[in-house]
Amino acid sequence: MGEAITADSCRVDHDHDCCPGKRSCGRCVRGLICARCNRTLSAYETTDFMYRANIYIIAYSTRRKTSSLDTARNI
Repeated sequence: MGEAITADSCRVDHDHDCCPGKRSCGRCVRGLICARCNRTLSAYETTDFMYRANIYIIAYSTRRKTSSLDTARNI
């Protein structure tokens, strides 16, 4: 995100619910994006993955805040 798109890094992003493989029918093309963003978006297309990823991030954030509070109390 924020990466310059070159001919080598440009990918066609499409809706995998319409065309599950690497090729698109053409009707489900969302746009051109860099390869990194395309890989990231393909992982997030799975609702279950998004849910589990959010739980993981929230759990880490909660542990970190709790740990910071414990450290502050001991000062």
